[in-house]
Amino acid sequence: MVQFNMKENIPLTADCNECPHKKELYIEGRCKPDDICVRAMGGKQIEYFFRQNPAKAEDYTADEYWVRRTIAIRCLAQQHLLELINAPGDVSIRSRRRFFKVK
Repeated sequence: MVQFNMKENIPLTADCNECPHKKELYIEGRCKPDDICVRAMGGKQIEYFFRQNPAKAEDYTADEYWVRRTIAIRCLAQQHLLELINAPGDVSIRSRRRFFKVK
């Protein structure tokens, strides 16, 4: 049974057929369509994915879906995060300057 985001009527589970991690992570048990999934539209599934696979966070810092981008940024190594904070561009990254008190 497919779960839906009731506010936006978007399926929360993702289609694994188009996922670039299908072969490596799914087989190893490090992703699961209904629970640990970077392609899902639900923040909890995305967060569980990055907790399980923190090395993949860097690949999603420029993703077009803002939730995926924001959660990925939270999981980055500190050095990479500092580089992104000082980079021009993304609002979600610039807003973190205030949080980290970086000028």
